Amino acid sequence: MDIKVGADPLPAQEAIGYIKEIDSGLAEIENKLRSMRELAVSAAYRVKTDETRAYLDAEFQQLKKEIDAISLRMESKVASMLDGTID
Repeated sequence: MDIKVGADPLPAQEAIGYIKEIDSGLAEIENKLRSMRELAVSAAYRVKTDETRAYLDAEFQQLKKEIDAISLRMESKVASMLDGTID
């Protein structure tokens, strides 16, 4: 069974593999967002020093960069699936 994507048919197993990879990326993002929430709550309610808040902010910003990288990778996968240019 082939799935028509863009100009060329995409084998179903290959499409399933891409969808699983994208799903995995979304799960990674979800985990990082949960960590970011925990950092934000800690910074707002549990942390007393500016130094510790700065450390938490640096960690928060690193997680944000990681989410951006995952998003770009997933965006590329989705775009290639939709336009039929899967590598």
